[in-house]
Amino acid sequence: MRVLRRNSHFGLITEAMKKILVPVDFSDSAWSGAQYAAALAKATGAGITLLHVRTTIWPENALLAGDVATADQQVAQQLHDWQHNLHPATGTDVRTHHLVTLDSLPETLASAAQPFDLMVMGTNGAENYYQHLMGSQTYQVIERSRCPVLIVPDGFVFRPIERITYAYDPRTNPIFLMEQLQRLVADLHVEVTVLHIAREEPNEGTEHKMDILRQAIDARQHHHLKLVFTHRYGRDVGWELHRYMSEQENNLLAMSWHERTLMERMFTDNIIEKISRTARYPVFVFWR
Repeated sequence: MRVLRRNSHFGLITEAMKKILVPVDFSDSAWSGAQYAAALAKATGAGITLLHVRTTIWPENALLAGDVATADQQVAQQLHDWQHNLHPATGTDVRTHHLVTLDSLPETLASAAQPFDLMVMGTNGAENYYQHLMGSQTYQVIERSRCPVLIVPDGFVFRPIERITYAYDPRTNPIFLMEQLQRLVADLHVEVTVLHIAREEPNEGTEHKMDILRQAIDARQHHHLKLVFTHRYGRDVGWELHRYMSEQENNLLAMSWHERTLMERMFTDNIIEKISRTARYPVFVFWR
């Protein structure tokens, strides 16, 4: 059952995020994600579930029963240890789940996340040339998931979230999405800056586009969200986003995802894919 909560910062009733899924493979990057999720759960009053997925191309009866039992016992013990270590940090419920599947990892995680409000993934980006070429599994999860995904880079230490930047481009995502971002900040009382990176040199047209965006948001009754709008110029949008996040010392970058058409895939950069592989700060990706 979702909890409806009045947000004093935004002045409206919204659904708070209460269930957080944390995929773990017991790596250092997964531990960074789990620690971040625990701190976020404590700040929002949410519960977290640690999920370990074992993918296999063979049915269980084709494996040696003893090997399967040993592997499952090891996973259960590791999940228990992580649960024990994270519980004091959250002050809330920490559950564990072990799933064995013949499906791919991205498909399994996207399916498992459906009943959750947020999935937090620790990542070390694209680990090798093959992943740079084919795309990291993190982005593959984002593509398939309809649950918002929060990416935490390896080694990032949670800090109280005070400022969030929402990177928005009306050319590639004409619908201004806010609902899931609004739910994330419901208990955090944060400042949200809407940032548009203009590829053309700054001119009156750039400011006019931002005015149109403000008017469109007002028409959709988002004016009470008290958003701050700003824009920058940069031909490399990904690099400009990195620079902005570094200069402003913002705690989190939010980006809205949408299905890319064939023309977009051919002629526009996939900024979310690039950011998911290279960001050294948390990135929140949502789709509706």
